[in-house]
Amino acid sequence: MNETISVPVRMPGAVLRHYRVPMSWPRRLSLATASLTAVACCAVTAAAPDVSAGLVFALVSAVLAGAFATGLGLFVSRRRPANLVGILLTFSGLVPPVQTLLDPTPR
Repeated sequence: MNETISVPVRMPGAVLRHYRVPMSWPRRLSLATASLTAVACCAVTAAAPDVSAGLVFALVSAVLAGAFATGLGLFVSRRRPANLVGILLTFSGLVPPVQTLLDPTPR
């Protein structure tokens, strides 16, 4: 099995990179959206210290749905860096936690 190992190399006058080629803008946007989703998931879980069992279920399902879609989007953007599908999947992963966080129902 031929596996190549990527090692960060410092070339004279070049930037230190962990990738062989620069990341494309769709992949950067996917990573930024994934980071925003992680922050939203943390905010959702921290915003509700004393809630009912039904709302806890809604919070957990929103975090899980967001994490699944975001992970799938990161996987797609890793495999196909120039494809826009990874961005769309990570944005769809951002929706459930943000929607649960901004829900106007009393807690």
